[in-house]
Amino acid sequence: MPHDVFAYGEFLKEPVLRRLLGRLPRKTPAKLRGYRRFLDDVLGHYNLVHDDTAIVEGELLLDLTDDDLVVMDRFDTEKYRRRVVTVETAAGASEAWCYFGKA
Repeated sequence: MPHDVFAYGEFLKEPVLRRLLGRLPRKTPAKLRGYRRFLDDVLGHYNLVHDDTAIVEGELLLDLTDDDLVVMDRFDTEKYRRRVVTVETAAGASEAWCYFGKA
């Protein structure tokens, strides 16, 4: 079953995706309402915090495999957890995985 991932930080970087997945997945612009992105000093990477008035702009990485998710889960595995969010794209609302810092 294919998976979509909302990217807002490291997974927006093409070199990171090429290194992890061995390719660049298809993607489309996406927005996540109700969160704010910030550079987390504890994680050393971007993280999200709940904020009813904010919107995070990012990309929806499309049609990832189970193996892709395993690789992405291992990337900073101790620092992030994956959960489902609803994002907005030009095609409408879509459910996707998103990585949130554990700190």
